[in-house]
Amino acid sequence: MIRKKASYEVLISLRRLKHRKGVFMEHISSHTHTQEQLDHYANQHNPNNEEYQADLDNHANQLNPNNDEYWHSRREEKPE
Repeated sequence: MIRKKASYEVLISLRRLKHRKGVFMEHISSHTHTQEQLDHYANQHNPNNEEYQADLDNHANQLNPNNDEYWHSRREEKPE
């Protein structure tokens, strides 16, 4: 019973975050996901978590032509 309550609290937190940001976020269910998957999803969407910042940094690097990840994500060679 504790596991379901914790999962429910994660879902409620994610819904509040969705409304705060005004962005559509998918809903995940404890009926189809393990607690580990729910925790991972929550960490990726929590601005106070290192995983969230790492995801943003990776995204920014892939959009920056001065960064090697930009060229790697496009499977191209960086021009000299």
